[in-house]
Amino acid sequence: MTRVAVVRLSAMGDVVHGVAAVQALRAARPELDVLWVVQRSFAPLLDGVVDVLRHDRRGGVPAYLRTLAVLRRFRPDVVLDLQGNWKSAGFVRGSGAARRIGPAAQLRRERGSAIACNETIVLRPGEPAHPARIAAELVRRLAPEVEPRAPQLAATAAELDAEAAALAALGIDPSLPFRLLVSSRPDDPRGWPAAAIEREARADGPVPLLVAGPDERDVAAPAGLTVMRHAPGELRRLVGLGVLCARSGGCAIGPDKGAMHVLAACGARTLTLFGPTDAVRTGPTAGACLRATGGPDCAPCGRRRCRNPIGPVCMDFTPAEAAVPTPGVAKQGAQCSAPRAASAPATQA
Repeated sequence: MTRVAVVRLSAMGDVVHGVAAVQALRAARPELDVLWVVQRSFAPLLDGVVDVLRHDRRGGVPAYLRTLAVLRRFRPDVVLDLQGNWKSAGFVRGSGAARRIGPAAQLRRERGSAIACNETIVLRPGEPAHPARIAAELVRRLAPEVEPRAPQLAATAAELDAEAAALAALGIDPSLPFRLLVSSRPDDPRGWPAAAIEREARADGPVPLLVAGPDERDVAAPAGLTVMRHAPGELRRLVGLGVLCARSGGCAIGPDKGAMHVLAACGARTLTLFGPTDAVRTGPTAGACLRATGGPDCAPCGRRRCRNPIGPVCMDFTPAEAAVPTPGVAKQGAQCSAPRAASAPATQA
């Protein structure tokens, strides 16, 4: 049996992008033994998808050596570098695999890390360097018939029951459409400003619910807006919430962050808002991607710190406020005021 190691440690949205390629690979080549090396905090996303090797990124060199030792005991024949930076290069090079396949230098932010691979891939001319496209091209080295596809995340019956109970405790009927508004930290230029969230919450549409993850635990909700907070270690709750949203015919609105990618992969109808980031390079592979009309000339800048003197004004908009679809991404409409039935992924056994 051929053993394949996949290295994609982070971040949340990029892990989701890799899921589609690995699901396609396993469907095309079920005889392969696949192991995914991923940071511990994102490993729950891969429940029911693939076997995982959890890496503790906070553990420094000792943790790296422990993870590498387990990887070497797996004895991979092939390693796929879906990450494409120095963080993954150490595991790729140290894996002992005869074939180490990764993106070519021009597809990496840290170009020198390509030295860890002895086979590299490039994309077709003009094809954007989106993580999902790179991942699909990598698995084609093992299954040439694989094509890019949307990832699919599913929840267990117990997870759905627990999250439905959590919604009911907040006064939200999980069987009726509801509107998820994804929160973010005020210092994140990709984030959705609180003023815009408040305007969206007042707009016509399904009942709104603010979703705050561990990074937003100190972010206050606008007055009168119900908030659901997920604590560290509760990533599977987001999957359950996304599947319930999809089944209810609701929708999710928020910035280009990991939570939106997870919700889209759960089948929820998503409207992802873009300012500093480029939907063609980072957007979810399903749902609508929107950018404000008349935004500043500096957007998309791709920076992690806003240099606009008055702040990240490119994100101060709602779907109804003169937003336009960005090019190159599937569209599902720019409003949540008229929800429709959505097909949800199957529940995990």
